[in-house]
Amino acid sequence: MCLLVTILVFIEGCIFSTRHVYSTKVCSERVPNCYLFKSQLTSFKPLYEFVCEPNQPVIPSNMSASYAVCYGFVLPDQSSIDILNQLGVCTGILSLVESVYPLAYKFAHKKYGWISLIILFCALVILETTILAMQLNITFMTIILLTLTQVLIITIFILHYRKVHHPDNISRVESYIELNDVN
Repeated sequence: MCLLVTILVFIEGCIFSTRHVYSTKVCSERVPNCYLFKSQLTSFKPLYEFVCEPNQPVIPSNMSASYAVCYGFVLPDQSSIDILNQLGVCTGILSLVESVYPLAYKFAHKKYGWISLIILFCALVILETTILAMQLNITFMTIILLTLTQVLIITIFILHYRKVHHPDNISRVESYIELNDVN
């Protein structure tokens, strides 16, 4: 999952660019292709696709739509510095997950750690739902990173459950060997 998110972050920053645009924004030169939606909650059924003219409103005043997703191929505009910066962002995400995940796993085994992780998970779900429902101008990558954090917390729950309810087979094999040696 972490590798997939890192690849998505790299592609989003260096190859394609996606913008979620609301009714008051104007078109940019970098993301000319847009899909128009009635609202963000109906983002599976676009009203229509169009090419956005630079410095013109994304959503014309005669349309009842309030939300658009625009995308563009930005690789030709990238410099080597831009690509190195995006690689730095990707390695930063991997480093953060590598250092925080083991700490969260150990923290979950403490007295109040389990409850704290459940509260954190619920807070993240509420935050992501609120961002999507209120149509806040948050990037797609922020939503992906929130989802990654939720998935990592769920894996901590699963690993803890498996460790508690299904102990390692090695201890069962050791006790079997000791019983056979006595007889």
